[in-house]
Amino acid sequence: MKRKGLFFLFLGVLLVALFYAGWSKSRQNAGKGAVEQDPAVPVSVETAKRGDVLKELIVSGQITGEQSVVVAPKISGKVAVVSVELGSEVGAGDVLFTLDDLDIRAQVAQAEAAVVMAGARLKTAEQNRENSLKQYERYKELYEHGVVSADTLDAYAFKLEQANSE
Repeated sequence: MKRKGLFFLFLGVLLVALFYAGWSKSRQNAGKGAVEQDPAVPVSVETAKRGDVLKELIVSGQITGEQSVVVAPKISGKVAVVSVELGSEVGAGDVLFTLDDLDIRAQVAQAEAAVVMAGARLKTAEQNRENSLKQYERYKELYEHGVVSADTLDAYAFKLEQANSE
């Protein structure tokens, strides 16, 4: 039974509080009038005129051409002269830049010197082979007459093989 009493007591306090809240709100509205009005805002008036309308759109991004190409030289080196300006139109076969050819000229001179040296070594090797062949033939004839030993003939045969391999 105590619970029922507490429940009714709580219910009664709640009703009194709601009644009081509604009664005080209605008294406040009664003093102000039925409709509350917004304060006035100052405005200015202009007459309509004819004119151009500027339509502008600001965006960010990248602009790319219809065609593009990656330009790379066949050999490495320093660029000596740039023949065109950035963004200018070029055609097939146009010279875009010139490389500094000082290093390349030095490499060519070095290669030419190596060719000359190889030619000189070849000439020496041919002369050495001819001399070895002549010596072998002489000692072969001497061996056939019994003047030199087989070991001596074998030594000259070995020299001839070495000369041929050079």
